[in-house]
Formats: sequence, structure tokens, C-alpha cells
Amino acid sequence: MATNWDSLPHDMHDKILKKLEFKDLFRCKTVSKVWKKCIESDDFRQLRRETFSQEGSFTAISYNNYNNSWQCFGYDLHSKSWRSLPPFSYLPIPDVRGNMTIYSVTGHRSLMCAEVSELPNQCVLVVFNPLTGKKRILPPLLYPRNPMLVHISVNSAAKSYTIVVAGSSFASEKHLSKKVELFCSTTSKWTEASDLPSPMFGLSHHQAGVCVNGVLYVIAFLDGNGRQGMIAFDVENGKWLEEMACAIPFSLTSAILELVECDGKVHVYSMHMFKGLIRHCIHVLKTLDLNRRARASHWKAVVDVREHNFRGWQMYIGRRWQLYNEYSCVSFGDGKLCVFNVFSRNGMVYDMRDGRQISVLVAPPGTEKGEKFSTLNCASFSLQPCFDNDPMSSTVEIIENKDAKSVVEH
Repeated sequence: MATNWDSLPHDMHDKILKKLEFKDLFRCKTVSKVWKKCIESDDFRQLRRETFSQEGSFTAISYNNYNNSWQCFGYDLHSKSWRSLPPFSYLPIPDVRGNMTIYSVTGHRSLMCAEVSELPNQCVLVVFNPLTGKKRILPPLLYPRNPMLVHISVNSAAKSYTIVVAGSSFASEKHLSKKVELFCSTTSKWTEASDLPSPMFGLSHHQAGVCVNGVLYVIAFLDGNGRQGMIAFDVENGKWLEEMACAIPFSLTSAILELVECDGKVHVYSMHMFKGLIRHCIHVLKTLDLNRRARASHWKAVVDVREHNFRGWQMYIGRRWQLYNEYSCVSFGDGKLCVFNVFSRNGMVYDMRDGRQISVLVAPPGTEKGEKFSTLNCASFSLQPCFDNDPMSSTVEIIENKDAKSVVEH
């Protein structure tokens, strides 16, 4: 068999390999050094991209810790099945504490970004392609801290990306709780943006926000009375659009508030608890009338369902005790959102045009090995992995052969 394969011309090798599923490609890399070199070459990645512009569309993303490495899997909307990504062996091993790590992880299109430091004031951000394993460790923040907001926005056409970080998670860092910084891959530098238009520690929970048409929407406190709402940030100009601040009138009764994008519209998922009853609600943001700022009429209810047997999870995660809810809301493509249980990994799918429940997301078969864990921020983003996007291709300064774990330890 080896002789037959070796007798084929090299371009035929590429044509055969390029048609394999990506999980089979990574198996091939462990079989032959020749295949590994071929699959990791720039020419093959280009050929693969021309064959498959996307390798799937992953949602309801979950994580396991197995064999001292991250295992990541999600529900692929293309194949309508649960699929695993290659292990994140190039990231520090998560320290799982009560089913949770103290890392923030987010993603957009084909790239992911993880804040992997476990130490105060030592934010370590790694941008990586989860298929190829290519990574870039970003330079230190201008204001060293552990941010509450970590967002990545990828421009596929320009092969560039922007990172937005904001706030601080430590009570001793009051002076940093309103700081906002941007990293642009084309300049490879952090720049300071305008401060958060909210009280000190206005970002009350870890999140990634939702970006629509260049505007990043974030949940924050609007005043000192506990009232939360949505604030908007112009990513290109690095400015907060204070005229677009919008109160969330049901925030005081919500155990969780989470923004999620669906068909280019901003939605807010909220969960309410009362005497063992749990209520799931999804509202859509209507077109803002700037003359009626922060009115309840900005939000239109789409989904309102109730169920029993709420269970809360409280744990110490290295920074503070907090209630970690078992539900999130994730995109399900084509105008649909899924209320997803992050522990049992099943969910209910709703049509955002009329709020009807249209299907059920069945949990994976349970064949995933390792210890389950969740990250600090909800995994409400979707991911379209591909072989083409390189987190280091558009940078001026390139850091090679440097593991993120060594940076943390240093």
C-alpha cells in the first residue's frame, strides 16, 4: 500500500488529502511525517480553502479537559451533528475548579481568542486558528489587568482582526474598571479608546458582546441604582455611542442577561427565577428612535417560556464567589436561536420570526472523554473554522515558537 501511494505524483496526494474531513486530516498527520508536512504547508491550506471555504458552522460550543489538553466540540449546523475540533494542545492546561475555569474565551468566524492568565494583572491573550493550531500571543495591555470584556472581530476579506478589551474584574482596580483598549492585527499595537460610559465597575459580568455593522453592543450598568442596559461602541473610531445607550427594563428581575446576534439583529436573552420556576425570555432590539432614548419600547418580546426545577451553581473561581447559571443562548442559523443548557448540553430551538419552538437540540452521545468545564464568559458565539485564516499573517511583529504557558509562568 505504501508503495502504491508513494508511486503517485505529489499533486495527486494533495487532491486526495484535500477531500478528507478535517478530523481525518489530523489523523493523517500522526501517521506520516510526509503527510504532516504536506497538510501544514501553505500550498495545501490554500488548496483546502478553495475546496472548502468553511469546514462547518459550530454553535453550542463546549470544552473538556482530556490528556492534559483542551478538547473543544460543538454542534455543526452544516452536518447537523456534534463534531470535535483538534485539541488545543498549544494553550495552557485549564485549571478546572468546580466545572469552571477562570479563562475567558470568544471567537468570530474562523478565529478564537482566549485570555489564559490565572494571575492578577497578567492578562495573556492568545489569538489562534482552532483548525491549524497557528497562534499569536498578543503584546501586554497598556493597562495590565484582567478585563471583563474580551471581544474579537474578524475581517475575512482583509485577513485582519480587532480585539476589544474593557473593564477590570478586581475590586482593587477601581481606576481601571472603565478602561478600554483595542488591538489591531494590521498594526500589531494596542491603542487606548474612550472610557466606558458607565459607573465604576459598570461591566458586572464577563462577556464578549455582540458586533453588528461595526458596532459592538455590551451589557453594562447605566447608573448607580442597579439598572442595567445595553451600550454601544464604534469599533473603527474607538468611541462609545452614548446616544445609543438603551435600558433593559426587566434587568432588575433577571438572573442572567446575555446578548446574542441573529440575522444581523441584536437579541437579549434573560432568565428569571421565582420559587422554583424558571422563565426564559428572548427580546429583539427594535430600530432605535434616538429621540426616545432608553425606553422600554426599544425591546420586543419574541420568546417567553417557563419550566420548573431551576438549579443554580455557586463556586469559587479564583477571583470571587459567583452564581453560574446553567443556561445560555446560542445562534442556530437561519433566524433561529437555541436556549442551551451548558451542563447537560441540550436545548430548545426557537424561530425568531414568531417565537415558536421548532426543534430540540439533542445532547451529544456522551463519547467525549475528559472533564467538562465552562469558561468565565458564555459561549454564545458561533465559529466557522477554515484552514486559510492565519492569526499572524497580517501582523507587523510576529512572535514564533513561544508557548502561552511559558508567558504565564514568566
